[in-house]
Amino acid sequence: MKPEELSSLKIKVAKQLDADRPRMEEISRFIHANPELGYQEFKASQRLAEELRSLGYGVEIPAAGMETAFVARAGAGNGPTVAILAEYDALPEVDQAGGHNLIAAACVGVAAALKEISNDLPGNICIIGCPAEQGYPEGAGGKVNLLAAGVFRDVDAAIMIHPSDRFQVWSKPFAREHFKCRFKGRRARSAENPRDLVNAVDPAVMTLTSVWALQRRLPPDVVVQYVISEGGEAPNVMPVEAELRFYVRARRLSMMEEVVNQIKACAQGAAAATGTEVSFAKRAHTYADGIPNLVLARLFERNLRALGIEVEPPALSAQRSLKGLKFSSTDLGNVSREVPAGTIHIGMGYGGLHTTHDRAQAIALPITPGAHDAMMLGSKCLAWTAIDLLAEPSLVTAAQQELSGYRTQNYEHPYPSNE
Repeated sequence: MKPEELSSLKIKVAKQLDADRPRMEEISRFIHANPELGYQEFKASQRLAEELRSLGYGVEIPAAGMETAFVARAGAGNGPTVAILAEYDALPEVDQAGGHNLIAAACVGVAAALKEISNDLPGNICIIGCPAEQGYPEGAGGKVNLLAAGVFRDVDAAIMIHPSDRFQVWSKPFAREHFKCRFKGRRARSAENPRDLVNAVDPAVMTLTSVWALQRRLPPDVVVQYVISEGGEAPNVMPVEAELRFYVRARRLSMMEEVVNQIKACAQGAAAATGTEVSFAKRAHTYADGIPNLVLARLFERNLRALGIEVEPPALSAQRSLKGLKFSSTDLGNVSREVPAGTIHIGMGYGGLHTTHDRAQAIALPITPGAHDAMMLGSKCLAWTAIDLLAEPSLVTAAQQELSGYRTQNYEHPYPSNE
């Protein structure tokens, strides 16, 4: 396709998105007003599926054995398939403070705009609804289930947006394990010896004390997070069972696994010292460390700059990741090991959930005018990048070759240098 034809399509799509902004904002507010935890996103998934059907997409829902997952397809059948990924699950206590309402609304706008020009481009658009990304519910990680079901088998590239404190096009998601340690004690076996008991909270506290010491010698690109998820109801009723839940994040999957084993050793030592039993169980799918794709990142950067956006250079993003200053985990990491995948981080001038101390303010942030402005810029970049990939299949081939190269090196990849 000639450059002037490509430019004309992008201008048309941008105008279509601007015209569609009221609908996109309404969808954003609807999902924000109806926060649903992972695998319970019934209102959000049905609303998105209905919107996509009304645009002429063929929609499969449920998908991959998940009631709130969907796959919507449109296109000529020939040429590459570009997937736009939607997320819409909320978090406990802070609802949609993570901004997934913006991701979902952007997908509908992009789907509408690309459908308008589908006759001018080869290839296919696939909108994939991905539940339970936040990692909270049992079995969280909907994209892992979608991968296992073969939904990504015919996808040539997968792209999405995500709220952030800055516009960023290069990111390396950390590997993450969400697991629980459960301690079982016992009450006194006879009234004559009331001290013959085992309080299950004791080994839980001892485990955390050991983990605190462990954290002091971990490298900066390893993060341990935890909650006491169970520990009794009243001080005068001794808890027989207690539970800790951990997130362990690390830049490399192998390091994450090593730290998980160290934490389990801490728990086993505490259980042995207190005469309790301890068991371990994964609460969610393992999130693999992501494989950044520089082909996609450079397309994102080029399109954002064409929109007049100042983008954090990929080399600076990489430095922040290496120093452990920027860490996050997502099941997109698993997808990125099978399909070229990338995220446009949309800057809204604040850190949102992670830097806002006031709960009400954090919840309200993703529906502010600034958040919706960022959503619109991200939507245009997302649509323009999809156009680039569909119009120039050689870009898809280059992204796939880049990923193939990482596979031969056991996913060890170069960090971008200053360019």
